[in-house]
Amino acid sequence: MKIKTLIIDYTSVPNAEYIPYMMSYDSSDLFNDAFISLVNTPVYAATNDSFLPSKYSRRESDMALRHKYTTIPMLGVDDLTVGSAMVQQAQKMGAKTFVYYSFPRHMSDPLVFEQQKLANEECSKQGIKFVYVEAIDPIKKDGEDIAQQFILENVPKMVKKYGKDTAFFCTNSFLQDPLIKAVVNAGAIYLQSSYTSLYDFPTYLNLDMNDVYDSSIPNLEYIISETARVLKEHDMLGRVSTWPVPTSMVFTNTAVEYAVKRLNGEAPQEGIDAALLEELMTDYAGEQCFARPYVDEDGVEYPNYLLVREDYLTFGEEHIKGD
Repeated sequence: MKIKTLIIDYTSVPNAEYIPYMMSYDSSDLFNDAFISLVNTPVYAATNDSFLPSKYSRRESDMALRHKYTTIPMLGVDDLTVGSAMVQQAQKMGAKTFVYYSFPRHMSDPLVFEQQKLANEECSKQGIKFVYVEAIDPIKKDGEDIAQQFILENVPKMVKKYGKDTAFFCTNSFLQDPLIKAVVNAGAIYLQSSYTSLYDFPTYLNLDMNDVYDSSIPNLEYIISETARVLKEHDMLGRVSTWPVPTSMVFTNTAVEYAVKRLNGEAPQEGIDAALLEELMTDYAGEQCFARPYVDEDGVEYPNYLLVREDYLTFGEEHIKGD
């Protein structure tokens, strides 16, 4: 078996900024003659000499740059268009006000800034009042407890001021726990977590997870059913939504299915059939999935780098099994 490509996941933006991924290619002697070296190519020079500016993020820019010179298919979460999509979801759920929690550290990220801008613009289109609230950054000294307590206290204040038809979103994953609890207790509207996973709810709503695993595969139907059951007890059906399946699971399953179709001649041998990928992801997720190519600030499109988002699952009576 010959290794043709080595892909390194930075795991975080800081790592992407400070750890030159091309160090892996400098070790080409560790691989056999089938190793594809990018040394002395534009992608090598650009990523070693400087990072391209991007109105989204350095990681997205760097990843797109690498894939501009390859044909390696890549899937990523479309965090940008979530800005407008979640406001459209809020409108469907009857929201009259949309509260967007963040703080300076996150807002300094161009991707978050643009997401918030799109959310604000979509609120204007939908006739929804947009309210930005600066939360407390949990990474500050002694900030974790204070940040969570701020959310627990601020949500009821917002609901008292704007009413229960207020939808909430927070850019920080650590603050999803108090946000879900506060929104449910106040009877407001919860759209999604910052990383769009239904795995938020079992912990935050104290669900009984003894039967959640079937072998080693998470039983998503059980999680959805139990979440809906608890929400019904709080009279919150139709007031809470999420993406139906974690994107990591969607990407893994879809990538395998797509690869099989390519091997069987049912998918193009060159490039990526975005429509086919959307169909496969939609079948797996149970809700419509959308894929679009990454476009940088100069308008350059990267057809092999697809950004994906899922349509929403709104917890309702139909999701409760066994009743």
